[in-house]
Amino acid sequence: MLKAYLAHSSEDKAFVSRVANLLGRPSVLYDNMYFAPGVDLLKSIDEGLDKSRVFVFFASRASFKSYFVNYEINGARWRMLREKMGGAVTISVDKDLDIKQLPEWMRNSLIISTDSPSQATMIIRRILVGQDDKA
Repeated sequence: MLKAYLAHSSEDKAFVSRVANLLGRPSVLYDNMYFAPGVDLLKSIDEGLDKSRVFVFFASRASFKSYFVNYEINGARWRMLREKMGGAVTISVDKDLDIKQLPEWMRNSLIISTDSPSQATMIIRRILVGQDDKA
């Protein structure tokens, strides 16, 4: 089964946790479900990105300040360039976010704004199904 990697700031964890639970463990790589305590976090991020088909960035002002989120964004870009990852989507969870803050490569991906975990889940599922058709 194809997986979506969920990149987010800890400040957005409640929203992203809801999305991850709605998607279910088989469809998602999410820190609380995937990363083991005490393991090298950067290594876990790289392994998670390698196992994912779709990169989902939950964009907020807090996420742009996060070292780990920026590491994930750069890792996803590298994998996209090498065709090791099939797609990316940005879900803006911050109403005051300016899309121009996104890295340029992500401005060409699907960008949605929502405060509904159900809507975000539905969109991610559709993307995973579309990627499954390409696999």
